[in-house]
Amino acid sequence: MEMREIRLPQPVGLKTEMAKALGKTAEELIEIVETKNWAALPALPEGRGTWEGWIDFAANQPDMLLAALKEGYRFNFATIGGVRTLLEVKWGLVIGQDYQDGGQSAEEVPLQDEAVQELGRLVTVPWEITRTGQTAPSGQPLYRIAHRS
Repeated sequence: MEMREIRLPQPVGLKTEMAKALGKTAEELIEIVETKNWAALPALPEGRGTWEGWIDFAANQPDMLLAALKEGYRFNFATIGGVRTLLEVKWGLVIGQDYQDGGQSAEEVPLQDEAVQELGRLVTVPWEITRTGQTAPSGQPLYRIAHRS
């Protein structure tokens, strides 16, 4: 069955991924939205902002957020900053340490096949993920994430 893809604004999608990275399941997030129990959201790490925008979105567009959590979602548009944040939040990859900054691209990003598929699903616009043909010392293939040409 083909799942309907809900398009979330980048900040909402990133905070949703952050909540998952901090241990919340989609089911738990659905319950938080349905009950408006915002206190059940996990504490955000230093420098990761607040839940305010996510809560506003959840309060104003609960049907869209609930559908996204139940059926899957992608970002309606992602910036390079959003891509970098996603790489760090979801896969623990830090710019300058795990991969290189290409300005408006991410270079030599080590990703497993599942991560490539998930990243490609989340940030379709305007990004292209290309295998470089090289491998990291860990044996993972390296990728370039850049604007589609």
